[in-house]
Amino acid sequence: MEELEVGDRILSESDTGIEEDRVTETFATPFEGDLVTLRATYLGAVTSTPDHPHYGYRKGEGIGYHAADEFESDDYLARPSSDVTPDDLDLDEDLYLAGLLFADGHLSKATNRITFGNTNHDLVEWMSSQLGGKGTIYRREGNERHAPLLRLRTYDSSAHDWLQSIGIPEGNKSAEAAPISFEQIAEKEPSAAASLLAGVIEGDGHLSEANGFVQIAVGTERGTRALKTLAQHLGLVVSEKTDGIALWPTKTTRAVLHRILSWLQSDEKRAVDINSKSRRPDELPFAVIEKVKPFIDHLSISYEDFPLPRTTVNYYLNGRTSINRGIFADIEETVQAAISASGSSYLQQEWESVCRELEEIKSYHWFPIREKTTEPFTGTVYNIETGNHNYIASGILTHNCFSFDLSYLLDRCDLHGVDFAIGRDGSVPRTYDSSMRFAERTVDYPAVDIVGRHVIDTYFQVMSFDVFSRDLPDYSLKTAARYFDLAPEARTYIEGTDISRAWREDRDTLLDYALDDVIETKRLAGHLSGSTFYLAQMLPMTYGSSARRGPAAKIESLFVREYLRRRHALPRSEWGSQSMGGYTDIFVTGVMGPIVYADVESLYPSIMLNYDVQPSGDAIDLFPQLLERLTDLRLETKQDMNEAEDEEIRSELDARQSSYKVLINSFYGLLGFSLSVFNDFEEADRVARTGQEILRQLIGEIQNRGGTVIEVDTDGVLFVPPDGVRGERAEIDFTVGLTEAMPEGIRVGFDGRYKRMLSYKKKNYALLTYDDDLKFKGSSLISRSNEAFGRRFVRQAIRRLLDHDVEGLHDLYVDTRTKIVEHDWKSADSFARTESLKDTIEQYERDVEEGQRPRAAAYELAKEKTEKTEQPVRKGDRISYYITGDSADVTAFRHCKRADEWDPDNPDENTAYYLKRLDEFADKFEPFFDEHDFRLVFSPEDLFGFSAEGIDIQRTEHESDYQEHQDEVPF
Repeated sequence: MEELEVGDRILSESDTGIEEDRVTETFATPFEGDLVTLRATYLGAVTSTPDHPHYGYRKGEGIGYHAADEFESDDYLARPSSDVTPDDLDLDEDLYLAGLLFADGHLSKATNRITFGNTNHDLVEWMSSQLGGKGTIYRREGNERHAPLLRLRTYDSSAHDWLQSIGIPEGNKSAEAAPISFEQIAEKEPSAAASLLAGVIEGDGHLSEANGFVQIAVGTERGTRALKTLAQHLGLVVSEKTDGIALWPTKTTRAVLHRILSWLQSDEKRAVDINSKSRRPDELPFAVIEKVKPFIDHLSISYEDFPLPRTTVNYYLNGRTSINRGIFADIEETVQAAISASGSSYLQQEWESVCRELEEIKSYHWFPIREKTTEPFTGTVYNIETGNHNYIASGILTHNCFSFDLSYLLDRCDLHGVDFAIGRDGSVPRTYDSSMRFAERTVDYPAVDIVGRHVIDTYFQVMSFDVFSRDLPDYSLKTAARYFDLAPEARTYIEGTDISRAWREDRDTLLDYALDDVIETKRLAGHLSGSTFYLAQMLPMTYGSSARRGPAAKIESLFVREYLRRRHALPRSEWGSQSMGGYTDIFVTGVMGPIVYADVESLYPSIMLNYDVQPSGDAIDLFPQLLERLTDLRLETKQDMNEAEDEEIRSELDARQSSYKVLINSFYGLLGFSLSVFNDFEEADRVARTGQEILRQLIGEIQNRGGTVIEVDTDGVLFVPPDGVRGERAEIDFTVGLTEAMPEGIRVGFDGRYKRMLSYKKKNYALLTYDDDLKFKGSSLISRSNEAFGRRFVRQAIRRLLDHDVEGLHDLYVDTRTKIVEHDWKSADSFARTESLKDTIEQYERDVEEGQRPRAAAYELAKEKTEKTEQPVRKGDRISYYITGDSADVTAFRHCKRADEWDPDNPDENTAYYLKRLDEFADKFEPFFDEHDFRLVFSPEDLFGFSAEGIDIQRTEHESDYQEHQDEVPF
C-alpha cells in the first residue's frame, strides 16, 4: 500500500463489486482506532480515518467539508464536473493532426521523418497535404498481426519539432520516458483538448453501438495518463478496458462527446446517437430543494404553478434525498418567474445569491452513499481514494432455483422475519408468475428478479437441450451431470428425503454433497450456457433475461432496438396464420443400409437471403441486412474456430457461432409467429414452399444418380447411396456434388454416414453409427413418458432388428416378460410412468367438473401429495406413478400409487397390466414382419420352442407425397 502513487492501477471494492481502478489520492498517517469506509454508487469505496474531510452533502448539515465519520447512508460525496459546453468547442486542425499522429504515427530519432499509417486513404492523403504534400504514400501488406494499410512517410523539420514539443515522442510512441505536454494542452481553452482527443479517437478509437462509450486502444501508462488528462478536463468519465481506455459521457457532457464525434468522418461505426445513452449519475442532492423551499413557501407558489405533474412536484419537494437536474431547472424557472412577478428587489437580490450557491452545487457530480462501515486498525494508514467505476453485475447460477432454491429461501426469510436483501442495492427480490415453453411442454414457475444480478437456471437450459435430443430421462442435476459426463469423481449422493437427517447427524457429508452440486452446476452451465452468454452481448436484454426468453423474443428485440434508434415507428403485426410447413416424407420402411444424410446447409436462411424474403412491415429494410450480417459473422467465427489451436479459444468461438446460429434460425420463425410485430405469413409460406421445392429437386437428383431415398426430414434427405459409392470419401464427394444441381446460393452438405437405418414413420427412425451407437428421431418409437422398461425394451429390440438378429429379438421379449412376472425390478423407476402436469390442479378440477376431461392418475396423485406434504404442485411438475390391482384393464386413476411408495419386499404392481404394456410396445414392430412371423417372434415359449429360420424383416415401399407432386398435371 505504501508504494502506491497517484495514477497506479488497483482493485477497489464498491457496491458494484471488485473493480479495476486508478489511485487519485494517497496519504500516510500513524493511526490506532477505527477506519471508516464510505461506499457510494458509481464512485466506489472511499476509506479514510474518521476525521478525514470529504466534500459532500449531509442531511440536516448541508453542503461542505465533513469528517468521514459524520457521513451516513443516503448522504452524498461530491466530485467536480466540467463546465465545458459544445459551444466552447471548435476544431483546431493542427491539434487534431497531432492526435492522429499520437495514435497512428511516430517520429524518427535520427532524422526529421514523420511516419503515419491508416486504412483510410482519404485520411492519409489529408495528412500528406497538411505536412507539405511532399511525402511518399505506399501500401503495407497485411500479415497475421496487422491488417493491410496505407503508410505515409514525409520529412518536415518544423512539423517534427512542433509535434515533439507537444508530447509526441521521438521513436517508439509508447516510450514511457517521453516528454508529456498534454497537461499544458488541457490547460488551454477546451477546444485544444477536444481537438487533440478527436484525432486520437479517429486514429485508434471506436464507438460501442451497444453501450454508447468511446474506446481508445492504448497500451501504455504514458498514453493512458495523457488521454485521461484530456478527457477529465472535458468532463468525460474515464474507465480502464482490456486493451485501452473507455470514455463515458455523463448526462451533462454527452453533447460534448457528441460534438467531438461530429467532427469525425461519418461512417457506420460512429453512427450512434450518444444523446440517447445515459451512463453516469446526474442528480442533485436534496440541499438544492432546501435552498429554494423558503422562496416557494414565502411566495405561496402552489403545485399547479409548476410545469410538472402535481405528483412529481410533491415527490421531489417532500422527503426525497435527490432530484433530477432537468426537473430542478423547471423548479428554478418557476421560482424566478414568481419573484419577478412579485416586484420585490429584496427577494431578487436574495435569489441571485442563492443561484450562485446553486451553480456551485451543480458544478459537481453527486454520488449517494449506500453503506458506511468501520473496522479497528492499528498502524500506518495509507489511505487511497479512487476514481470512477464500471458496472459489473454478478450472476446467481443454480439448478432449478426458481421452483425450489429461491422460493425456499424466501419462505424461510419470511418465517423468521428476515429481509432476503440480496440485490446489489440491498433490495429484496421481486417475484411474479411466469412460464416457458419447451416444444409441446409449458412450464409454469415463480420468476425472480434481483437488482443488479443475473439469475441463470441450468434446469431450463437442460430442458432446451432436450427439445432436440429427446433422450434425457429427466432434468434433475444428477441425471444431467451423468448424461454429459460432468459428475465429479467419487461424487457424494444423498436422497432428498434423507437431507434433514444428514443435517442433524452427518453434516460434513451433507456439505460434500452440496459442494458437488455446485461443481456440477458450474460444469453444466459451462457446457450449455455459452451461446446464451454471447447472445446477451448482442441483445438489448440482460444475461438472465436472455436465458429465459424464447428465440422469437430475442430476434425481435434486435429489430425493435434499431427501429427506436432510428426514430422510426414500429409496424403493426398481421392477423392470420401460416398454411405451409416443412416437407417431411417417407419412401421406405424397414431396415436398410448403408445410409448417408444430405443436409441442405441453413436451408431457410439461405432461401431468405437468396430469394429476397422480407416482411412487408419492415420499412427500413432491416431484415435482410441483419440476417446477412449475422450469417457473415457466423461464417467468420466458424473459420476462426477451425483455425484456432488452443482448445479454450475454440470452445469460446464455438459458443459464439452457436449464438449467431440461434438468432439466424429465428428469422423464419419470426415471419410466422402470430404475436410478432414483424410477422408476414405470406413470406413465411413462400420460404416453406421454396424449401419444399428445393428438397423435391434434391430427391430427384439423388434418384437420377442411382441413390435410394428413404426419408425426407425438413432440411435434409436420408438415402442409400448408389452401388458404386462406398466409403466415407466417396459418400462425401457424391453428396457435396449434388450442390451443382441446386439453385444459386443453395449448398448441399454431408451431415453424416450410418451403417444401417430402421425407418418407421415420418420423422421417426433409428440410425446405427459405424461406432455401433444408436441415434433416435421422433417419439413414436421411444416416448419419454413411457415406462423405463418399455423404453429399454424398444431400444434393445431396435438394435436387434438393425443387426438382423430375429432370434435375439424373441429372447429379449421372453426375458422381459419373465422379469415382469417375477417382479424382477431394480426399483419402481423401472416400471413407473412419469407425466408432466400440463395444467394447474385448479384448471384440472374445473375441466373434470365441466366434463371436458376424465380424471387422470398423475393429477389425482399430485392432489394427494399436496394434502400429505403441504408442498404445492405446479404446472410443469413431473409425477411418477405405477398401476396396482389384478386386471389388465383397470382404471388407472383408481389404481395408482406414487413411485416412491413401492416396496420391493411387498411388490403390489399390476403384473397383468404391465404384461399388456409389453405387448403394446412389441406392437410397434408389427410393420417389420408378416402377421404369422410377428406372432411367433413376440410370444412366450411353448413346447415346440422358437426358430428364426425363414423369418425375414420386411421392407415396404410407400407412395410418397413426392410422387404425387411429380404426377400433378400443370393445367
